[in-house]
Amino acid sequence: MKAIELNKNEYNYFEWLGISYCKNKQYKEAIENLLKSIESKSDNFSTWFWLGASYYESFQYKQASESLLKSLELNPSKEAKDDIEYLLREIGNSYFQIGEYKNSINLCSKAIELNNNNYLNWQLLGSIFFETKQFQNGVKAFLRAMILNENEEYKKFIEQILKNIGFDINNPENLSGLGYYYFEIGKYEEAIKYLLKAVESNPNDSKSWQWLGISYNKNGEFEKSIEALIKANELNSEDVGNWYWLGISYNKSKQYEKAIESFNKTIELEPKNDNHYYWLGNTYYKICDYEEAIKYLSKAIEINQNSSINYKWLGMAYYTIEKYKEASENLLKSSLLLDSDFETWRFLGNSYLLLKDYYNAFHSFEKGIDFNKGIEINSNNDYILKESGIDINDSSAIVVINDSSILNNYGVVLANLNRIEEAKKYFEKALEINPNNEKAKDNLNNLNSYLDIENLHIQK
Repeated sequence: MKAIELNKNEYNYFEWLGISYCKNKQYKEAIENLLKSIESKSDNFSTWFWLGASYYESFQYKQASESLLKSLELNPSKEAKDDIEYLLREIGNSYFQIGEYKNSINLCSKAIELNNNNYLNWQLLGSIFFETKQFQNGVKAFLRAMILNENEEYKKFIEQILKNIGFDINNPENLSGLGYYYFEIGKYEEAIKYLLKAVESNPNDSKSWQWLGISYNKNGEFEKSIEALIKANELNSEDVGNWYWLGISYNKSKQYEKAIESFNKTIELEPKNDNHYYWLGNTYYKICDYEEAIKYLSKAIEINQNSSINYKWLGMAYYTIEKYKEASENLLKSSLLLDSDFETWRFLGNSYLLLKDYYNAFHSFEKGIDFNKGIEINSNNDYILKESGIDINDSSAIVVINDSSILNNYGVVLANLNRIEEAKKYFEKALEINPNNEKAKDNLNNLNSYLDIENLHIQK
């Protein structure tokens, strides 16, 4: 404390004094100093966080929750968010204990927004719902808690809580819902296990077949997905979800004509959903019918101007038929909506390069190469995103290119900007990745021997 008192002229004097009081469990003094800090600087998430923590320890729950929520508005660090999640749950539990259920639900829901994979958040929410006789919501919350915590003793604990209100997890009527909850958190194999039991118990439930098909799709088992979704369609051919996921499974298994039939049916049933037009356009793109692809992707954009993937695939279709101006316009719009997609930057850079717009090509390739640092090459020379949880069957996760082409083309741009030595380095890097890249090899030889920039090779 003495060290802090010697720095009274420091900007954050009151904040650090308040934090020290809080850590020393002198909460009244902590609150006084943290409030003084906020008077001079009200946009520091740390000050609001410690103020909330001090109020919490002083049993002033209203002020605590308000301070913590204010801290969240100021974009706190990951560590602070974890602490805020904990405190919001604890304050929610305190409100629960004194019967203020509305406040309790609100704070618990906020904790779930911060981390929906913490079983304790869902357990508390389930308890509140049960106490307020909202049993259906309570069952959902407790099931989510059980799925997130795979400890066998905990599972038995939750099963007993649910049995007390007459909900038996092993009852065939509940298997489909349990499978769906596993699906929601991405545990597709567990979802499949319960959904298989559900359709065995009740083979006429179209929704169970649908979710089984979707789970197989997400698990990369497309033929099994198709079988389940065909069965769902037999039971209910007017459910657009059956046709939609059937179309996606056909698309992913390269049965494109059947995919087109399915997506045409989704459009018939739901003509104002841009996703249906996107997937139809995507399918036409994959069979090289680019005019039809452009037609349906343009329709998707007409319905929804805020989807990066619609613009991306439309731009790629224009690029493939060498309409580079239209390609660059749509790829630029895609990049403005989502700036972390490698394919978008590569195609955008290539479009600008082929338009001889070297300045914009340079900046597009810069972004693409920067993003490429988070990518590795697998045995098939596909680029796979390193980040965990990426579905490698999703087009946005696979970059279907010659692995060194962006470096070669970046070298061409640098040469045209008269940055010759840098251009050589990128041709060399392209060859490090792919020693058989003949165009990069010729380009490097060109700069070393002839300096004939006009005849550098571009890789489309």
